[in-house]
Formats: sequence, C-alpha cells, structure tokens
Amino acid sequence: LEFRRLLFRSLRVSASLPVGAALLAASIPGDPPRPLPWALAAIRIGAGLGAAPAGWPTRMYSTGGTAHNLAGLERDRKGHPAAVRLTLADLDEITARLMRSSAPKVARRSGEDARRVALLAPGALILAAIAQRYALDEMTVLPEGVRDGMILAAARDPDGWWKDRPEP
Repeated sequence: LEFRRLLFRSLRVSASLPVGAALLAASIPGDPPRPLPWALAAIRIGAGLGAAPAGWPTRMYSTGGTAHNLAGLERDRKGHPAAVRLTLADLDEITARLMRSSAPKVARRSGEDARRVALLAPGALILAAIAQRYALDEMTVLPEGVRDGMILAAARDPDGWWKDRPEP
C-alpha cells in the first residue's frame, strides 16, 4: 500500500506500508472468512496505518485492481468506463455480501475470477480503514491507473515528463 501527497507536482510525503489485499487474504482462514480472524486482521491494518502520512486530505482516489473489482462487482458496472463513487456504506454492504458466500459462489454470480473475489473483502477492509483513518466517508475509483497517467505524461513531454515542474 502506498501513500503519496503531491504539491505542485513535487512529492512531499511518501510511505509504503506492508498492507495489501493478497497479503491480508493469505492470513485470514476460511472462505468466507471467519469473524475472529477477520477482526484480528482489522487490528493489524490499524497498526500498519499508524505509519501512514499525517494530514487531512479532502478526497480519496483508488486505482488498484481490488478497488476496480469492488466497483465492478455488480454486472451493470463491470469494467466501469467512468469513475465510480464508493461510500463506506457501499463498502460495508459489498463486504457483508462477500462474507455471506464463498468466493466460487460470488464468482459465478458476478462473472469475476474466484481468486480475485477472495481478495475483495480484505481489500474492502483496507480501503475502509484508510478512509476512516483520514475521516473520509467515500472514495472515487478511477478507471485509469497510475501507468495510464505516466503514458499520457510521456506522450505530452517525452524528454521531461518525469521531471518536477517549477512551482508557479
């Protein structure tokens, strides 16, 4: 999990934390997860977020695969070609549904790969913990990823897209 805060294209704060959906899913037994290991995983996430950058962001964006799959879990949003707003209430409802059924059952209903489905509830827990850490009640899942932004920047300025711009 990476946090970055940019100000006028200059990196001001950066932190990489050992918290990820795959790592978390591997440590939670059961399909669906059992309540006690789930609660203990939440404690581990909270401890890991203690090293997250301080501050009070006003928006939360996600571009990762887990967030994309959470946003597209419903067939009508599959592939979501536009940004999707997910509230903490949405994440709570999605997680509750995921924890009522096994990954293969959810995969059959959603058309998603069962291995990816197994990462969704832990991923939702991580995203909700981040939102709560920063007192945010929603996030925007962008269809584009960091790689897309890098490609666009390189196309616009092949020789200097990666360099910081002077502050205005």
